[in-house]
Amino acid sequence: MKSFVMRISTKYLFWGILFSGVILRFWQLGTIPQGFYSDEALYGYEAYSLLKTGNDQFGNHLPLSIAGFGDYRPALSIYATIPFVALFGLTEFAVRLPSALVSAATIPLVYLVIYLLTRKQKIALVGMILFSISPWSLYFGRMAHETNLMTFLILLGITFFLRFYKKSFLLAGITAVVLFSSALYTYHTARIFVPIAFLGSALIYWKTVRAKWREILICSVIFVICVLPLISEFQGEALSRVRGISIWNDPGLLAQINEQRGAALNNGMPIFLAKIIFSKLTLLPLRFTSNFLTHFSSDFLLTRGDPNGIYNVPNTGILLWIEPLLVVIGFIYIWQQKRELFWWLLILLFAALIPDSLTRVVPSSARIHVALPFVVLLDGVGLYAFVNFISTRTRKLALIYIVKFTFILLVAINAGWFWQNYLITLPVQNARAWQIGVKEMVLQTQALAPQYQKIWMSRECWGWIHVVFHTRFDPREFQKTATHSGRNDAGFWWVSDFGKFHLDWFPAGYQFNEPDTLYVGIPQEFPADTKPLEVIKHPITQEELYWFVSGSSKIGRS
Repeated sequence: MKSFVMRISTKYLFWGILFSGVILRFWQLGTIPQGFYSDEALYGYEAYSLLKTGNDQFGNHLPLSIAGFGDYRPALSIYATIPFVALFGLTEFAVRLPSALVSAATIPLVYLVIYLLTRKQKIALVGMILFSISPWSLYFGRMAHETNLMTFLILLGITFFLRFYKKSFLLAGITAVVLFSSALYTYHTARIFVPIAFLGSALIYWKTVRAKWREILICSVIFVICVLPLISEFQGEALSRVRGISIWNDPGLLAQINEQRGAALNNGMPIFLAKIIFSKLTLLPLRFTSNFLTHFSSDFLLTRGDPNGIYNVPNTGILLWIEPLLVVIGFIYIWQQKRELFWWLLILLFAALIPDSLTRVVPSSARIHVALPFVVLLDGVGLYAFVNFISTRTRKLALIYIVKFTFILLVAINAGWFWQNYLITLPVQNARAWQIGVKEMVLQTQALAPQYQKIWMSRECWGWIHVVFHTRFDPREFQKTATHSGRNDAGFWWVSDFGKFHLDWFPAGYQFNEPDTLYVGIPQEFPADTKPLEVIKHPITQEELYWFVSGSSKIGRS
């Protein structure tokens, strides 16, 4: 009878968690978070362009990587957005919907993976709950980002393999490698994570590899076939973004090497020795190690989060406050109970952090998002182990209930703190990062455009991608008229002209008097005595965000 009641309660709890997770990801999805940042607009317009023309915005036919801002990002997430743009139109909701769907679909996968690894429903349910309300998961699940699809595909591959390998190792392996190889077409992180995870798993479970070598060889061949198209992605323009953010090409590192060599030479060190000691080969491992350790900063994990404003909820880390403790306890417990599982999880978490550690902009919660399912697994194990530890050392049920109540209370307070900052603080503090007011600025520009022959929009207005997205600019016309600049040191380019739009900085001392020209920029770019034609204000603070200034004889308002 007791087991029957447990099965029924587990079933209802499972569906209750899933339903709550879906609501948290879909509620007001098109309008919250406020604003719509440039990458989201890019995903939407690229999907729109592919839907209408079969080409990306720059005329590349059905590409494996989208040229985008010159960063050539893997295209699978954008292809996955096409049906939603076709169904709901080119809207913020349509663009965010695929991420919300795969984030919600990852919730039951988290339960399945944890249960298949531990065979304990309580641990699986705790991990499922924590994933469904995790600030890290919710934040990315409510924005358009390719990391959601990457995490989903990798976890789905693990789920299929764990669920079916005993019945048919070959079928489970083939399904898994197809899903893992698909993840390589979603996000650059997967192209490092998946191979390391494969090799690490083979080393840990070497006995299985030896026993099933024929099946594994077949799976390996299929994996190679699936990723063969990516060969073209490791050369030329497709590597521009990788070059732009890698520590190997960091201008700061080169300056550091030259400075240290100069100081050594001034102190009498032979030049050949200075070149050996102060070089990329000696400093890169130190930089990598330093980058790797930033992921364990309390600021990043608990109090401030990602340093990039677009991936950051003010005053909030990427983890719940209780999670670091649970992860440590979980690791200790698994070390004692399942040594192979300990090493496997350690390798997966290590592999998840490596791609980000190789970049010069760290830490990034987006690039390490694939680690989250394994973090909540350790959370569940940690709580289970802690409660068991208490219960075996005392017969006082009250103490056990106090421990559980304290856990629930801390998680509830933390969740409330996240939502307060997400809904109230973020639109004010991160307004610039989330490009709040840009949509209104573009629509106002569209309304004024028929009165002018030329529209000069400052780079402070976040560029062409918002214009073409919010105006639903004809992709065919854009492909004919768009011209872009050279790359900056981060590997990005900029569209400077298309149609009647010119998008560039205003020169210092510029007079803004070109006839039949509408100027759009931030207030600080215009002379103090400028009378704007129209003003876009922040919806909460009423701060003036964007000005419209007429270069003709039209009279602006004071």
